[in-house]
Amino acid sequence: MGPATKPRLHVIGGPLPSGDGARAKLVIAHVLSHLDIGAPAQLALDLARSQRADGDGVLVVSLASAPALRMAPDFRAVGIPIHTLGRHARIDTTLPLRLALLLRKRRVDLVHTHDATALLVGAVAGRMAGTTVVHSERGDGGPASWSAWARVKATRLLDCVVSVSDRGARLAKLWGTGGHTLLRNVAQAVDLERFRPDTAIREQVRRQLGIRGDDWVIGTVGNLTKTKAHELLLRAVAPLLGKGTSLLVVGAGPEKASLRALADQLGVAEHVRWPGARRDVARMMAAMDTFALTSMDGDLPLVVPEAMAVGLPVVAPAMGSIPSVVVDGETGWVVPPGDMEALRTTLLEARQSEQQCRRMGARARRTAQTRFSLARMHREYRRLYQSLVDGPAP
Repeated sequence: MGPATKPRLHVIGGPLPSGDGARAKLVIAHVLSHLDIGAPAQLALDLARSQRADGDGVLVVSLASAPALRMAPDFRAVGIPIHTLGRHARIDTTLPLRLALLLRKRRVDLVHTHDATALLVGAVAGRMAGTTVVHSERGDGGPASWSAWARVKATRLLDCVVSVSDRGARLAKLWGTGGHTLLRNVAQAVDLERFRPDTAIREQVRRQLGIRGDDWVIGTVGNLTKTKAHELLLRAVAPLLGKGTSLLVVGAGPEKASLRALADQLGVAEHVRWPGARRDVARMMAAMDTFALTSMDGDLPLVVPEAMAVGLPVVAPAMGSIPSVVVDGETGWVVPPGDMEALRTTLLEARQSEQQCRRMGARARRTAQTRFSLARMHREYRRLYQSLVDGPAP
């Protein structure tokens, strides 16, 4: 379903479908419910940075204001302006109109929404402003209060749904597109310059966190919520900690106090580090030897290819798209979801097979370079944006 009016273009030599040579310059608005640390904000940042470098006009809109803006400094550091709409309540019916007015004022050509709430607001606002609207679907679902019809209606207002995972594609098909909305698959990428093995950073971070240089460090990254199942990880690794093995848990959230109490109860508190939510996740990962994921939500969490890019073997549940990326016995191990004994046995195997882990980590890095590069993602989005805004050839 196209916009009511053709979006404005600043044409520089005309677009080329191949993505090479002269192209049209766009004004792009990335819309998110908030700018807290997470995969949606990271995708918006990676795209905005590369689009600005290409000469596009780029802005970021957060429906929420402070304190849900922890990644705002990252956007500002690369010259991306941020607009906050200051959502008045959980359900704020003024948001679509206020966003539409901003889109018109900034003469936006294309709106890209990055999470469930932004989808509902951005789809309506985009139609009101007459812009092309794209949504990245992760497959994480939306707020429980959303009714099914609202999600379906919002999806059908879009020009394109971009699934960043297999589950995202399945959900988009389930909601239906009414025959108007395109469905495309573009995997989220990793900044391979930031996420890479680095011995100097590894040693520096370990000193800062009080971890011995020769310790074997099992690490994980994620919000401290029940769905991330950190309790499962703590109980699984507890018998392995000490004697040269440590656990590094990067993240913050409502379960922090109970998890730290559990570490005390299990008698392993001195071997666990809790650096909190970090914007320097790549540095934290550089201090790890093995990455463990126990999350029960999502399809392919971004932290998996990030850890692989750092050269870490990954131990993760056999669910969603994970087995297609973490090849068991090649780039890591997959274990039955929620199986504490299998998780413990696998991590013990990793601990006792350092040379094998290094070989797996090297293969994991090569996989990340091949499948998850920013250059690849940027090219795919550029071609998609251009084809949507230009419309079909006459």
